[in-house]
Amino acid sequence: MKKFKLLYLTLGLISLGLVGCQKQELQVATPEKEVVTAKDKAVLAVVDLLNQQINNESIIGELTSNPLGQKLDYLVSNLKQTSGSEQAIQTLRDYVASTNEVNKLSEKTGYLEIPELWLYQPKVKTGSSEILVTYVPDGNEKSWKNIKAYNLKKEVVYLDVKNEPNVRVIVLETNGSAAMKVKVDYMNKALQKAGLQSPDLPRKRISAKAAGIETTKLTKIRLNNDQEPWIKGAAEIYAITSGLRDVSGTKTAQITIVDMPYLDYDGTDYYPNQLMLFWPDYSYQAANIQLYEQDSNYNYQQLIVIIINGVTTVAGTISAQPWINALGTLASAIVNAMPADWLTDSDDYVDSYYTIMKNTTYTDYMGAGANAKVTLVPFFVPAN
Repeated sequence: MKKFKLLYLTLGLISLGLVGCQKQELQVATPEKEVVTAKDKAVLAVVDLLNQQINNESIIGELTSNPLGQKLDYLVSNLKQTSGSEQAIQTLRDYVASTNEVNKLSEKTGYLEIPELWLYQPKVKTGSSEILVTYVPDGNEKSWKNIKAYNLKKEVVYLDVKNEPNVRVIVLETNGSAAMKVKVDYMNKALQKAGLQSPDLPRKRISAKAAGIETTKLTKIRLNNDQEPWIKGAAEIYAITSGLRDVSGTKTAQITIVDMPYLDYDGTDYYPNQLMLFWPDYSYQAANIQLYEQDSNYNYQQLIVIIINGVTTVAGTISAQPWINALGTLASAIVNAMPADWLTDSDDYVDSYYTIMKNTTYTDYMGAGANAKVTLVPFFVPAN
């Protein structure tokens, strides 16, 4: 395989003359010493497949139809094996297998990798047929200097971290929406083990179903700023809902992690009709909703331990307080438990909604941080 060596470039910006947008001018890197990682090999295999028309159409078509991305193992299973594609397909299979080995230890290590591809498309259409392939760099995004990518000639180009490119880019990531679903499930199980989420919630909801279930539904949401670099694509937003339940006369915390996979980008209205609060979960007619973005240096095991420890520190004081005070104490404990840089950089903490009342409608309601606007409505789910 022909190798192109690397040189860090400063990319010039070109004006497209449209609404003042700045886009990147693509430049091929001058050869120097090249470091090829497992992700480099994977994206180069994708380049090989894109150079075959039948697989190019399959990959681009699938990613266009699924803007949030598609799992790599699914894409590979649907590729056409031709005389020139065997090695590329095997490379991708081996890469998926290597991440599966990592995931076998995820409950011990807290690290999870589920490879996905998604297609970045420039907001301003230029008519260019050029396409690049890249991957999300490792490490803290604040330390990223540029984004390494390959064109279909396997030449290396570097893209700016902040300014969006003016061509299509296929992105390989391992910490996207598919991984988020697994993490949310793990965190809820950990909350149950810690006694901060009732293990009999499914049974409570089933028993309540005989008469129907009272809920609060999220019908509209808009984020002002999700702080995601373009390379990370759709923001992985999740909610932490918290309320109080009375166990033998003692107030205890009831916390649930809720995945919000439809929240792609800031500045856009979304209409999810997602049930956010199930009132049989709580003993009092109010709860909190706090929004966070999965975008930190903490793995999901560390994250849930941070939340559990933060809430546990105030557990002894909650029961003695009036329920309205206890609810505020609980919400504050969650925010205060999070690492300080999440709040100062505003790149992981999104917003908070305190004391959301049962049977109350909130229309275009701003969060405490004025970064998210929601509409919440009471919604009764009748028995089947």
